[in-house]
Order: sequence, then structure tokens, then C-alpha cells
Amino acid sequence: MSALARLLGDLLHRVRGRDTERSAARTPDAAEAGALFQRCVQLSKNAGADAAADCYGRLLHLDPSHAKAHNNLGVLHQRRGDFQAAARCFEDAARFDPALSEPHVNLGNLHDMRGDPDRAVSCYRRALQIDPGYAHAHCCLAQALLATGRYEEGWEEFEWRWRGEDASLRLPPFPQPLWDGSQDIAGKRVLLHAEQGYGDGIQFIRYAPLLAARGARVVALCDPALAALFRSVPGVESVGEPGEPLAEFDYHAPLMSLPRAFRTTVTTIPAPIPYVAPDPAAVATWRTRLSAHPAPLKVGLAWAGRPTFVAAAMKASPLNELAPLADTPGCDFFSLQKGEAAADLREPGAWRGRITDYTADLHDFGDTAALVAALDLVISIDTAAAHLAGALGKPVWLLLAAVPDWRWLPRAGALAWYPTATLFRQSTEGDWKSVVEEVRTALVERASAA
Repeated sequence: MSALARLLGDLLHRVRGRDTERSAARTPDAAEAGALFQRCVQLSKNAGADAAADCYGRLLHLDPSHAKAHNNLGVLHQRRGDFQAAARCFEDAARFDPALSEPHVNLGNLHDMRGDPDRAVSCYRRALQIDPGYAHAHCCLAQALLATGRYEEGWEEFEWRWRGEDASLRLPPFPQPLWDGSQDIAGKRVLLHAEQGYGDGIQFIRYAPLLAARGARVVALCDPALAALFRSVPGVESVGEPGEPLAEFDYHAPLMSLPRAFRTTVTTIPAPIPYVAPDPAAVATWRTRLSAHPAPLKVGLAWAGRPTFVAAAMKASPLNELAPLADTPGCDFFSLQKGEAAADLREPGAWRGRITDYTADLHDFGDTAALVAALDLVISIDTAAAHLAGALGKPVWLLLAAVPDWRWLPRAGALAWYPTATLFRQSTEGDWKSVVEEVRTALVERASAA
């Protein structure tokens, strides 16, 4: 070998050595990266989004290909409303770890929040190709399918809710079999049990008459707040409350599984409105009380749901956002708002002296139904008060977020569930101003015709 060749070879060896050293310096220590990742996770739980985002930034500087860090940082961006940054993070996470299903679910949720359920469906299906038993992905897919009117598959996917991480969603351990629509129930007693929110219970108790039509003896199990209302539903033989001894029964069914059992499609939604009925004497009493208010149009208002639900903030319209309605001529307003948000009535503003609060006399949904029946109109965000008005066949104007729950979307049947509803929907997320202006115009017209 010539001296020149030996010199070149030695030089190449040294260059390669320095490259290897630089590469080794960039390679993160697995233990260090793992500890920092756990630190980021804890910060996201305890210290807020900014501290957690900074932590994930440090981790990704140390290890740019850390897929779970990209995914979790994307969730933080999404919560901040930076959807573009969130999408980039989810896409990076999926690219760096093709076996990770969570980024595809998060991308699906992002598309869903942007009002694109079709793309969301594709993302959820990709997640399930990776992990077929991922219950949360199945539940997200169910919501997106229902939003696009694909009820048959949507109801099937919705049954995965019992296998998810939400410990509050578990089938009761009854020894009796679950009724899935295939068993003959003539002469049998079927226990229907409520689940999730009050509005969901009110919406799906409409199926009780259909079971009775098949010859079943229907027993309902529900929260005490719904008991009086459920007793008024045709076909319901009796109503029990948690903690009480249960009557004997042959089958049981969760209320929100009944659409699947009856193979409900967008065109076969049962809507025998009204399917609940308040006590006639209580309605007469309310009409007498309301007659002391001279305006020709009596309007009930509800502006917030229960804060325990994740989507409550997106649905809620603070009372001060509804201020342009307060001076509508020809209207008297009555609060239907219970819970923490009822304190809004004590705040100074346009509603001071313009809304009457009788809610201290409303102890359950039976009482509320009697008041609603005596009103002319209910204006509500997507909450139990809206479901109640719709179930009573009372005109209800729904104030909806830009991307509302699946049941209020046109392809999902929208008004088929509650034919007396009118929908007023945000054009952009968080913009209640244009919605309220539209409602005020309609309310002025309605009041002038009263």
C-alpha cells in the first residue's frame, strides 16, 4: 500500500470515528428519556399545560423520535385550540411509531371537532386496524358513525362503551340475560336501566312503549330525579330507584342500547311526541301562577348543563351572552336552570329583574315538566331541559355549538328525535353572539304573533 493510500485510509478512519462519537452523543439515554417522559405526564396532570408542554419540548430535543411525547404534546396543543400544531404532533407520533394506535384516535377526534366526521371515521378505523380491541377507539368510531347517519354500524360500535376506561360505564351484574331485541319478551318483565346523563335517559325512554307493544311488562330503574317523569311514560309498569329492592324481572337492557335492539335507522326513529306527561293538576297550578305575568309569550331559559360532563363548557352559553334577549318585547322569562350556573341570576346585568326564578319549587323532572308544559317556548343549550321540552312536544329552540353532539346533525336525523325543536347553531366555535342575534330576531317575530 502506498504512503498516500495509508494516509487517506487513516484520515477516513478518523472522520468516521468523530461521526460515531457525535452520533453517540446525540443518542438519548433510555432511562433519562423515560424518567423525563414520566415527569412530563405528571406535569400535565398537576401543573398545567404550559409546564407540561415545556417538558415535552425538552424531551423531544433529547429524543426527536419519541412517539408518545409527540402524541401527548399534540393533546396539549389541541386543548389550547392550536389544531394545526396538534395535527402535526399526531402525524409525527404515527410516523415514528406505526404500531401506536392513540395518535390515529387523536387525529380522528381533531377531525370530529372540526366538523369532519367522515375523516374521523377513517382515522378511527386505522387505529382499530392496529389495535382491534381498543375500546375507546370503538366508542369514538360509534359517535362519528352516528353523526354521519350510519346508525346500524354505529349502534354496534356503541356497545364497546362497557369495555372502556370510564368506570362509571359498566353493565350492572344482573344474573338475568341482556335483551338484545332477538328474544321473545311477550309476558316477560324487562328492566330498563338509565345510564349517563339525564338528557340521555329522557331521550331513550321513548322505547318503553315499543317493548310494551311486544307484550313485555316494562320496569324502569333510574335516578330519583327522573322517577316521576318515567312513571308517566306509556307502557312503563313501575319505576325503581337505586338502592331499592328490585321487582323480579326476566331480561334487562340499558336505555341507550335500545336503538340497537330495535335496529333503529335515521328513518325509523320512534317519535310518538309527547311520550312523557306531567301531572295535570300541577300544570294547572303553574298556569295560574304564570298568569300573574302579563306578557303574552312565556319563555323558559336554560344556559348550562352539569359541569361534571367533559363537553359541558363547549355547550354552555353564559347567561350574559343571552343578554340581547332580555328586553325582547312581549316576553316574560323564567329560569329552568339548576345547579351551579343558577348563581348567574345574582350577577348584575341585563337580566336583573327580567327573569323569574321558580326553580326552588322544582325538585325533580316531574316538577320541571309541569312548569315547561305551562310555558309557550323553551330556549336552551344542549341539556336535559331541551330533551324534556322536546319529549313533551313543547316548542324548544336549541342553542348549539359549532360542532354539536351527533344527534343534532342533519345526517344523523337531527329533528327526527324531537320534531318540535328548532336548531340555532354557531358558525364558528365559541361565537354565541351571532346565534343570539338570530334567536332574538325569531323571538321578536314569535312574540308579536302571540
